[in-house]
Amino acid sequence: MTSFDDDRNRRLFDSPEIVDDYRSLEGLTPPEEVLFERHIPLGSDVLDIGVGGGRTVAPLRARADRYVGIDYAPKMIEASRARFPDVELHVADAADLGQFDDASFDAVVFAFNGIGGLYPDAARYRCLDECHRVLRPGGTFVLSVHNPAGILTMPRIAGLSPLVAARRFAREGLNALNRGQKAIRGTRLRGEGYVMDPVHGGLVTHLASRRNVIQELTAHGFEHLETLPSTYPRRRPNLMAIWYYYAFRRRHD
Repeated sequence: MTSFDDDRNRRLFDSPEIVDDYRSLEGLTPPEEVLFERHIPLGSDVLDIGVGGGRTVAPLRARADRYVGIDYAPKMIEASRARFPDVELHVADAADLGQFDDASFDAVVFAFNGIGGLYPDAARYRCLDECHRVLRPGGTFVLSVHNPAGILTMPRIAGLSPLVAARRFAREGLNALNRGQKAIRGTRLRGEGYVMDPVHGGLVTHLASRRNVIQELTAHGFEHLETLPSTYPRRRPNLMAIWYYYAFRRRHD
């Protein structure tokens, strides 16, 4: 297995350029809207992990009796606090939620494929154990994970000239080739693994198939509730689902 720098992602996410990118993001994706509505009851106590620039703060806070957002990048928390000065936000690591008591939340959210940025595997396992610990029995865990089979996306070309549209298709073709080469190297065949995603200058990213995600979370005490593709509500083949969104429930002990 290829070795990566354990702290590479944290340093990147704390850089001003990436903080600015995340600060500019607004609104939920269609799968998030559905899963939050179906699986996070109004009045819940919600822990939002990897809050970034604050994209999920307002919609989750609207559903919550108590809302807490955390991120391991201090500058991300600074950006979120600037937008939401009256919200409970903390610098904290998803693999160590020791500042929170056992069974203190009804829902935990780890949006935007954040769990895939934890490296190595042991950090992800600790995160899953910690999420299970801070959830009340029957509580909900909503997350998204990159799909190793998802190598093809359709660029947005509405309103563009034929030349610009052709350039976008060509660029996406190159991106798909790059993703396909990574998959061929073993990640897709195994159903999970780490790759160096070129986004933001190169993020260490864990990818996992739906079966692998469900197996892993089941082994950590969760029950699978629902899965939606990144292409939702459109019906597209697995090759076009760059990631999947999941809802799990903490099993009753």
